[in-house]
Amino acid sequence: MSTNKYNNKLLLPVLALCSFLVGFDTIVTVPLIPTMVKDTNLPIDLGGLLVTSYAVAYAISAPIFGAISDRWGRKKMLLLGMSLFA
Repeated sequence: MSTNKYNNKLLLPVLALCSFLVGFDTIVTVPLIPTMVKDTNLPIDLGGLLVTSYAVAYAISAPIFGAISDRWGRKKMLLLGMSLFA
């Protein structure tokens, strides 16, 4: 029973960190748009489209993966996501 209390106390900070990282990627990528545009020889207008297309893809995929995590379990999905992006 003590490990369950420990897991419950740890769950909120971990989920808060995950939520922070979702917004943090935009903070990191927006200042890099001029560099990405320069390196790929694209017009500056298309640089903003990169961030917009990422936001649209996230908005579409978040509910889908939310439903999958309800079926498979959130822990498995978080571990899968971390292993794919690490």
